[in-house]
Amino acid sequence: MSIPDGITPIFLNLLKEAKLSAGLIAAGLTDSGKLAYFGQQHYYKMMFSLSIGIERLCKLIIISDSIINGDILGEVALKRKYGHKLERLIKEAVNISKKYPDAKNINLDCMEGEIEKAILSELENFGTKSRYHNISGFCDNDLTNEPISSWYRNVSRKILDIYMIRYYKKDKKVYIPECQFIIMPTEDDFIYSPHYDEHEASVKLAVKNLEIPVLQKYTKLYIMRAIRPLIEILLCIEDVAQIEGKLDIPYFSEIFCYVNFDDYMIKRRKKFGIV
Repeated sequence: MSIPDGITPIFLNLLKEAKLSAGLIAAGLTDSGKLAYFGQQHYYKMMFSLSIGIERLCKLIIISDSIINGDILGEVALKRKYGHKLERLIKEAVNISKKYPDAKNINLDCMEGEIEKAILSELENFGTKSRYHNISGFCDNDLTNEPISSWYRNVSRKILDIYMIRYYKKDKKVYIPECQFIIMPTEDDFIYSPHYDEHEASVKLAVKNLEIPVLQKYTKLYIMRAIRPLIEILLCIEDVAQIEGKLDIPYFSEIFCYVNFDDYMIKRRKKFGIV
């Protein structure tokens, strides 16, 4: 493959890596909008895509910063120093942001929210440990590190506690007249779920069905809140690179275009992609 005049190999590699990272994060956001109590593949696809996508996003920040400073950090050095540890990579990305004046406007605190921290922690655990759970289960039958159960306990349950009106409680029977509807208000609309008997098990299942659209909307939202500051750090580095004439740095803002979506759009968008 011939390289066009004026384009360096570093630029091409950064461009490909940015598209890979942005595409993986977009795929993870798309799958988070399909979460349900059936179809577990969406949980696995979401966690695989996001854990790898965020890891590579952080490494893009580190590499791009090293190019700005004239000391390019290679893949071996990156792997030796950071491995696949998201927490370590995110911490380094935040430290790098302190070099760039415009990064002062980035709301880094949103990564410190309870749900956002839980999301990043679950992705760290999945990327380093629990992604092999199904295979290792053949040997040791250890069920303690099951990734979907852990995500539900530490992320989904927190989201539902905030945004879901609880119609069913374990210690209290709930009876619904035949053929009536439960109306469950969310932040800005209503969800209707029909019921056709008065059995407690049916009510419990129906409430689970009511939880699904709440999870789908707000999981996307909180994932984006956790990731957005990292993307904005990368864009600050891009701005400095353009000012200083460091043409090895691509226009990351064109690739990570979904960083500009507001909360309303994130909750309602079915599919995320890159340019």
